[in-house]
Amino acid sequence: MRKVSLKACRILRLIKTLKSLSCLTRSLLRNLRKSTENRHGRKLKIAFFAPNNRLNPEGWELYDRNVLSVTRQLHYSDRHGNSLDMVLFLNGLPIITAELKNPLSGQTVEIA
Repeated sequence: MRKVSLKACRILRLIKTLKSLSCLTRSLLRNLRKSTENRHGRKLKIAFFAPNNRLNPEGWELYDRNVLSVTRQLHYSDRHGNSLDMVLFLNGLPIITAELKNPLSGQTVEIA
């Protein structure tokens, strides 16, 4: 049995928590822009966008705190060897996945 990394466990736990949020029925961009509320009334602000001008220093400070990260080969299950080739995270939330192919080794999008 393969061990799941601590980071992967945190991601899975976060996804499970997010399933209870009403935000899952709305679009991703709207969820990133607006705060969401779970069924217990708690608000969650997922990301901060750049303010339109420099008059709001607090807005820029929040925007600068966003963390954008990329992970390669994210294994998401103990039961099989499947993995995502690349995952883009914004503030710890997976927002984009990508399947990478190399035509020089015979990999094509049909294999994805």
